[in-house]
Amino acid sequence: LEPSLIARVHDMDMNSEKMQMLAFMNEDVMVRIATTTDKNADPCFEINVNGHLEFFRRGETKTVKRYIADRMARLKITSYTQREVINADGIKQILNDPHTGLRYDFSIERDPNPLGRDWFRCVLAEPG
Repeated sequence: LEPSLIARVHDMDMNSEKMQMLAFMNEDVMVRIATTTDKNADPCFEINVNGHLEFFRRGETKTVKRYIADRMARLKITSYTQREVINADGIKQILNDPHTGLRYDFSIERDPNPLGRDWFRCVLAEPG
């Protein structure tokens, strides 16, 4: 019989890099949720990460675990603006220019970890 997954994982060495990342993602950070001029935007929203639910209101500042901020930074939305151009052959074309931004715009107001700024910058730079 093959050992169960739990038995196999139990026998594995703890990967220190993985444990450091888990500890890093579990640290507290203070976020500020931006307000919006979009009258159709929800004034309140929730973020769910593996069953851990956090509720937010636009304009509020609160302390959350980094993994919640990580999820928010990865929730991006892309919209398109159309523009007319004339190509080299003199034919009119419509181009769709993408604009990607955060689904719920926010900033990190306080992050005591010196690696936090680089982490946030890298996550925001990932494509949407």
